[in-house]
Amino acid sequence: MVKPGGICPAAGPWKAACSITDIHRMPYFPRLILFLFCLMVLVESRKPKRRRGTGPLETKPSHLYKKNPDMTKIRHGKPQPLLRVDDHDFTMRPAFGGPAIPVGVDVQVESLDSISEVDMDFTMTLYLRHYWKDERLAFPSASNKSMTFDGRLVKKIWVPDVFFVHSKRSFIHDTTTDNIMLRVFPDGQVLYSMRITVTAMCNMDFSHFPLDSQTCSLELESYAYTDEDLMLYWKNGDESLKTDEKISLSQFLIQKFHTTSRLAFYSSTGWYNRLYINFTLRRHIFFFLLQTYFPATLMVMLSWVSFWIDRRAVPARVSLEAELKLDIAGITTVLTMSTIITGVNASMPRVSYIKAVDIYLWVSFVFVFLSVLEYAAVNYLTTVQERKERKLQEKAREVSFIFLLESMLLVG
Repeated sequence: MVKPGGICPAAGPWKAACSITDIHRMPYFPRLILFLFCLMVLVESRKPKRRRGTGPLETKPSHLYKKNPDMTKIRHGKPQPLLRVDDHDFTMRPAFGGPAIPVGVDVQVESLDSISEVDMDFTMTLYLRHYWKDERLAFPSASNKSMTFDGRLVKKIWVPDVFFVHSKRSFIHDTTTDNIMLRVFPDGQVLYSMRITVTAMCNMDFSHFPLDSQTCSLELESYAYTDEDLMLYWKNGDESLKTDEKISLSQFLIQKFHTTSRLAFYSSTGWYNRLYINFTLRRHIFFFLLQTYFPATLMVMLSWVSFWIDRRAVPARVSLEAELKLDIAGITTVLTMSTIITGVNASMPRVSYIKAVDIYLWVSFVFVFLSVLEYAAVNYLTTVQERKERKLQEKAREVSFIFLLESMLLVG
């Protein structure tokens, strides 16, 4: 309220305006408007001011938005790392001098890339995981949460030296960085995972090709540590091997994957634990029916055409060239069979035993070749018979001419 005497409660530039104005002489309605205006100025002057160019007012963050402390930030004073890697000698295995350290393994097969019959090998991409306990990596943790690292820590600690037996080529994927993961738990349990592509040897038996089934295996083993230092085992038995449901091959049907393990002995070093990833492949037959069996069968049937050709339709032959021109169908079938046999053997290894497809193709080739020989033999016998008939006809004409001449002399 405005007191009598013209005193204005406003401050600042509005004080001079209020002192000049004679409020008592103003009508009631303008005085009311002036009072409301001064009241608004007073309220606005008591609000918190913000500096020009700054953002919104800072508010105290709620407990819902509090983040966990960043363990990577350097605090004042001497830092205390959780993993004291530099305080231990990781060139030695865990519990060195004691019993063998158990290392569990599980594998997830991502893809079975190719099977090569010529090189007798296969290429597989998989996730290889190791599980073991190293008390030197234990760390205090109130929340009992694990810590995850990439491949840089792997070079500083001890990891199992597992390699692939009978492998030809293998590599760890490095796009966009090395596909290596290391997870450490507070009690020292370690999970070590890698993404690997390996090409390994597979001894195949092609005795029943293309009706064959092949069993290949990928073998894992420690390179340096015998069974007295490192016990390699499947972590969950048969459940340790997982496969992608989308794995498929063009020429093979994957029947099953299974795991086995046994000891391997080397005369110079000793006994080692060896793990096996076994898988059985059954070949698709439909491709070979279209590419090999059907064409060979048709060639044999085509060679039968010569059986229906009249032997008298072919004139006497005086050279091999004329015979080849007249029996072009038989020669074509022989050449086609030779091409089929060559094509099949070109895509197969040079094995020293006979395959099932070889028996079929060579029997078909023999049938085709015999049909050509039959056609040539029939025409040869026909030619010989025709020559004999011509000679007999010539002798008959000579005899008849002599008889006619003698009869004419007797009459004369």
